[in-house]
Amino acid sequence: MAGEEIRISGIMLHKSLIDDAALLTDEEFGRLVRYGLHLLKGDADPSALTGEERLFRPLIERYVTEDNERYSKVVEKRAEAARKRWESRNKDMQMHANAFTCIKCNANDANTNTNTNTNISTYVDINNITLAQSFARFWEAYPKKKGKADAEKAFKKVKVPVEDLLQALEKQKKTADWIRENGRFIPYPATWLNGKRWEDDADPGRLSGRAYVDISDPHAYDGEEDKSEELNSWI
Repeated sequence: MAGEEIRISGIMLHKSLIDDAALLTDEEFGRLVRYGLHLLKGDADPSALTGEERLFRPLIERYVTEDNERYSKVVEKRAEAARKRWESRNKDMQMHANAFTCIKCNANDANTNTNTNTNISTYVDINNITLAQSFARFWEAYPKKKGKADAEKAFKKVKVPVEDLLQALEKQKKTADWIRENGRFIPYPATWLNGKRWEDDADPGRLSGRAYVDISDPHAYDGEEDKSEELNSWI
């Protein structure tokens, strides 16, 4: 609709209407405006127009109809915008919920894996002592305390009770390979664990041959001269 417009209590009126209605008396103009307001409410009574203002009735009705249409479109647009915001918010909430569920599931899986790994690792102790305590007992009993970090890593992979390890150590400590030259041929703890050396035969009377050394372990040999031949010749 072209031209300037002003809003009077919800009615969009052209200034041209005010100019055209300038010949109306105040009472006639008042009845015309009141009729427009009742049109907005839906209870307008055409018989209330009794003077010259009746000539403006079709124009007022058109104004109100167009204004209602514009208002309905505005309401529809606002409702659509609100619906989109709500859907976007719900989508974000669902994404957060899914992410939380995923994190929770991963945490549960991690806990399950941790529990499983812990069960496997702590199997080295038949008395339900913690892995750290079990390793501490092993480390205290092992005669060559070198490469502790590597030993601890190897210890976590062992699947036998720590008591078995300690018993094997006590036997092997008495063998010639571990006694001679102040224990120079005792393997590093990590080498002993990785090689399952607790399964070796521990014969205290065996004096020939040097202890097994895992050459893949950089700590298995400490660089001193091999005097096994001298020992054999002495035997």
